[in-house]
Amino acid sequence: SSGLQSVILAGNQREVVVKAAELASRAMRKVFVKTMEKALENDDKVTHQEIATRLDQHILAPASKLKAKDYVDDEVKVRRKPWVQSGGANVIGDKATSNQDSLSSDVILCNLELTYEDASVRIGRTYFVDPTKEQTRNYKALEGAYKSFLAALVPGAVLGEVYDSAAATIKDKLPGVTMPGCLGVGSGYLLNEFSAFKLESGNTRKVEAGMVFTISFGVEGLKCTEKDETLHPALFKKGAYGLLIADTVFVGKDGAEVLTKKPASNYDESFYNINDEEDGDDDDDDDDDDGDDDDGDDVKMSDAQLARTMSNGRVTRSRTKTPEQLAAEHEQQQLEAKIQEAQRNLMQKKAKKVLKKLNNSSSNGEDDDDDDDD
Repeated sequence: SSGLQSVILAGNQREVVVKAAELASRAMRKVFVKTMEKALENDDKVTHQEIATRLDQHILAPASKLKAKDYVDDEVKVRRKPWVQSGGANVIGDKATSNQDSLSSDVILCNLELTYEDASVRIGRTYFVDPTKEQTRNYKALEGAYKSFLAALVPGAVLGEVYDSAAATIKDKLPGVTMPGCLGVGSGYLLNEFSAFKLESGNTRKVEAGMVFTISFGVEGLKCTEKDETLHPALFKKGAYGLLIADTVFVGKDGAEVLTKKPASNYDESFYNINDEEDGDDDDDDDDDDGDDDDGDDVKMSDAQLARTMSNGRVTRSRTKTPEQLAAEHEQQQLEAKIQEAQRNLMQKKAKKVLKKLNNSSSNGEDDDDDDDD
């Protein structure tokens, strides 16, 4: 059918979708992440709606505001208003919006959708500030389910079966939560035309190589714990929160490829810890790691796992990753320090022996000279 032909991209169309996905990723990094980090750093009272409006303005002027020189402003459209949420009781489906509440330091969600030359793309991320063990466990469960979902999104797979499998995994890993009735839709060009290609239960259509999907993988209704009463009072007051991973995905002959790769959605690039001790790694010489030739003030997101640490009101970055990895690295540093100390002690002992030998030789030589003189 004409719809199927449209949702399967030709080579030049794929290039446009890739370019649109890069623009969405850039807006997420350079606008949302930077604005969020600045607000957390300075304890700014900025509302969800203010951040969403800023995103909207930057997306519509990529050349001037995002330093994306290869884009034509008139070809960019906001398909759906960006939304930002924090403070719990998150809604991640079609009814998701931003409100006038101030950004709070707990579980923070952001979603944006745009079209470039009629190529529709989407990206959504979840960030944590001082995550509890339960929040960490929940997100890692969602992350694992998402990876399994992507692995199942291959040519020949039935859309409804892909959804059912993901829903069963979520139900097993995160019992009691609510997940969207649709996890994504075939996009390609003019997203709304391809409602027949929804990733929802009962859809018998099959995935084909060359298809592009905008994915919204998330849950609502995760319960707060007693820890949140101290760490996340706004979240605790609402009693529940949601999680979201949204991406634009291209299905090639070998499987799914995420086009909206940065910022990454994995947990180790999604949390901030507030520490009392000074980190020390507070230099601001990060370069934009995606190779863009821009103003250099981008938020660096390394390919390696990157954890961010808030220290004394400053957002700093450390490659020390998770608390477990921090402990392992500290233990390794202590071991290396002990080895270095042992080596120094050994060298000092050797040096003393050599010096003593030299002194003895010198003394013996002087005695011989005295004997000759006699």
